[in-house]
Amino acid sequence: MVLSNRAVRYPAELLSPAVEVGTDGVLVMWTVNGLTFGRRVVERRTSLDGLRWSPPERCVVPRGVNPWHIDVAPAGSLYHMLVSDRTRLFYWTSEDGRIWTGSRRKAVGRSGTPHDARGHYRSTFVATQSASPRWDVWITGTDGSGRNLFFDVWRIGLLRNLDLAADGPEEAGRDLRLEWGWRWQHLRGQSLERVLIGTDLLRRTVNRLMTERRTMP
Repeated sequence: MVLSNRAVRYPAELLSPAVEVGTDGVLVMWTVNGLTFGRRVVERRTSLDGLRWSPPERCVVPRGVNPWHIDVAPAGSLYHMLVSDRTRLFYWTSEDGRIWTGSRRKAVGRSGTPHDARGHYRSTFVATQSASPRWDVWITGTDGSGRNLFFDVWRIGLLRNLDLAADGPEEAGRDLRLEWGWRWQHLRGQSLERVLIGTDLLRRTVNRLMTERRTMP
């Protein structure tokens, strides 16, 4: 076991690890911490052997995006991060892996096909051989056919030679009725997530107080 938060069920405190070798040869891991009210946070750890990791350090990330899954790749003199908030993909960059900048507009537009009608989930990318960073991106798409995201048909597609720094294209042919239905499903899921976070926080607080009470003279 490398890292664990066994006392916590869902939402996860350790989510979507992305590991790269830093410029100094040290392993760097980024994860998403979902046990926070409001917006989830991205955390950074380091390790010399891949087994023992430093305490988490909270990263500075752009406002207006609630990260869920991430992938990180180095290219040029920067780290590059592909961020999913469950239905959209965003592109961030960082010089040191701690402070990230990027647009609040999604980096990849939906294709207009059933492949990704609802949107894009966790995806991964590799740099092409071009002089300026361009990317081949393996997209996880969900088609919106289920009663929520997890009952959709999921597919993986490949988009080649993307400039992720340019905002995603405008999407034509959107079905607003479906869009609002999906948005309502998403809001219900967020409400449940906050209830679960609050329940876990209350449970841990009660356990801590009971432990302190037992240890009092």
